[in-house]
Amino acid sequence: MAEFYGDRGEAESIRTIHEAVDLGMDFLDTADMYGAGLSEEIVGRGLAGGLRDRVVLATK
Repeated sequence: MAEFYGDRGEAESIRTIHEAVDLGMDFLDTADMYGAGLSEEIVGRGLAGGLRDRVVLATK
């Protein structure tokens, strides 16, 4: 969601998280090294509003 893979569009990243969970993805993995913690912040915002209970979240 941040660094390494092109532009960092937060809104698009959050839409991607929502669609992934809607399609059945239930494991997300991130680390504070991606975007100096930005990836974890985006994942957190993407899982707000009840989605957090639907996934296993790993961070390193």
